[in-house]
Amino acid sequence: MPRIVKLILFIIFFACQYWPSHGQSLDSLKTLLTQSSGTARIELLHTLSRNLRWSQPDESLKYATEALKLAELQQNTPLQATSYRLIGGAHYYLGNYESSLLYSERSLNIAESIGDTSLMITNLNSLGIDNYDLGNYEASMQYFLEAVDLMNANGGKLRRAIVLNNIGLLFEQVGDAEQARSFSLMGLGVAKENNNTNVQVYSYNGIGISYMMEDNYTLALQYLDSAQKIAKQVNNRIWGSVAHNYSGEIYRLLKRYDSAEYHFGTALRLSESVGDQKRIADVYTNQARLCLVLGNLEKCLFYLDKSQELAATYNWRKLYLDNLKLYADVYSTFHMHHKAIESQAAYVEYRDSIYNDIMNRNLELIPLKLSEQKDRIRLSQQQAALDAQRVANLVYLAIIVIAIPIAILLFYLLRKNKKQNKVLEAKNEEIRQTQDLLVKSEKMASLGVLAAGIGHEINNPLNYIENGVLNISNILKEDFPDKHSPTLDKFIDIVNEGVNRASTIVNSLANFSRSGQENNEFCDLEAIAENCLVILSSKTKGIQFNKVYSNEKLLVKGNESKLHQVCMNLLANAIHAVSKQPNPTIAIRTEKVGDELVLTIKDNGYGIDEENLSKISDPFFTTKSPGEGTGLGLFIAHSFIDEHNGRLEVKSIIGNGATFLLHLPFNRP
Repeated sequence: MPRIVKLILFIIFFACQYWPSHGQSLDSLKTLLTQSSGTARIELLHTLSRNLRWSQPDESLKYATEALKLAELQQNTPLQATSYRLIGGAHYYLGNYESSLLYSERSLNIAESIGDTSLMITNLNSLGIDNYDLGNYEASMQYFLEAVDLMNANGGKLRRAIVLNNIGLLFEQVGDAEQARSFSLMGLGVAKENNNTNVQVYSYNGIGISYMMEDNYTLALQYLDSAQKIAKQVNNRIWGSVAHNYSGEIYRLLKRYDSAEYHFGTALRLSESVGDQKRIADVYTNQARLCLVLGNLEKCLFYLDKSQELAATYNWRKLYLDNLKLYADVYSTFHMHHKAIESQAAYVEYRDSIYNDIMNRNLELIPLKLSEQKDRIRLSQQQAALDAQRVANLVYLAIIVIAIPIAILLFYLLRKNKKQNKVLEAKNEEIRQTQDLLVKSEKMASLGVLAAGIGHEINNPLNYIENGVLNISNILKEDFPDKHSPTLDKFIDIVNEGVNRASTIVNSLANFSRSGQENNEFCDLEAIAENCLVILSSKTKGIQFNKVYSNEKLLVKGNESKLHQVCMNLLANAIHAVSKQPNPTIAIRTEKVGDELVLTIKDNGYGIDEENLSKISDPFFTTKSPGEGTGLGLFIAHSFIDEHNGRLEVKSIIGNGATFLLHLPFNRP
């Protein structure tokens, strides 16, 4: 192709990115596409796909797929990575989140291999959104934070606006309206600075939803109305649908049912026009809620069935769970008690399966994160050693080849050594900072996220179950007295006992995950030990506990959350030590000795080898099998005990178990 033609292609391509008339730019690009070939054609296809992803995602997918085929023929790796990214984006706006996740991961892998930071940030943000829409909130936050880290080093204001809004979306999901609004407002400011209307729609939606969460419906409707107007101007049907859907929900709560029906209908039409299955399912659920209020059972079940079918097809777990709860409400409202009980049972069973899945994924994530950090530390140390060796080799070469006078050589070596010491000190400081991050992330990964994301929501369903059982009992006594029997009362008592046990576990998790940083609380040492045993109850079956507690109340002034972690680590180690013993036994004793409180935990396990006694508090030291332990438990415990002016004493005889004695200062309130 002649150079002048390539120059014209570049000028038109550049102008299309910023020319105010979007329709004219697309027409120019499509006309130019018929005359282009090679790399220029691939870049034009990318531009068309990028510009159409909001309004015509199916067309965007077509252009991106053609670009990928051409890039593969040319074996052009960077253009392949961009094509994968655009294909993933098109799938996302078509509602195919699993496909979007797959293509974004492919693009990220290539971007990392070629060192394309900009594309890495884009893909990390996309993976965060994909995981959010699939209900994987922990993975979503991880990707967003990785994107922020890269942007801090490389800039990118517009991408920062999108990520800020995405983080606000996560805070919205966990019920923190103030934090969600704060990030959405920051995102709006950056979007306005860059005159990006699409991101402004996203921000207005986030702000409106945050006000809706606080029941401030007037302000919520104002921001959602702004989002609707801008979305209509730029033909952003996806986020326009979101704005109408939430407006409809607000009008339903305000009992303005005609307005609610109008906005739900508009949201559904917009979502159907782009094939966004997720938004379609959300609107169906809200229409079912509206029909429930209006007393139309047939239409209510029609919309709810369609939403549940989509939720099951695309594995949208949260929507599926919400719909199960709505089924129970519908059947209960229309006095279909048998179906209401069946729906409630299905809700409880599915909720428990989600809880167990999230618990397992969080626990499995800890060793993976720690392994990754240890690899980074090891590579850092190896790099420092290589740098030192390289410096030494240069020095030897200088002595042999140049024959520098001794005085100059000594001066040179002193300066090099001083410089090397600074490098090593910087490396050591980096390692210490990484270890601090590991200490903070262990609690966050294992219980902090779970207690905040799941424990926060679990008490309401427990109350729902308790009230439901009470209503069922009353209905049977009043409407079916001949069916009432002592056996039925026994089953009702069993359900109530289950509710009480679940409440106890939730309260124990809340105590463990408290985020206070002050060491000025009066903490009950025995109560802390009992709370830890509740949390570990799934691992203590078959173990005999011999508890001898002091007659007087033993209080320690400090941080209750950190003392929970200390006791949790000591008890977890004891449980692991006796897990393979024929008669596993753990003795727990509390007593006041002088001015100290002593908590003793003794197990009848194998014991600790003498050579390992001096290493058990070292970071990353563990005798457990790979994948079973991180080697941070006792290291963290020692650091927290030091903060409380206490000490940990360890005694062990091989074949006769180990004894841990926690000494803490005694305090009176």
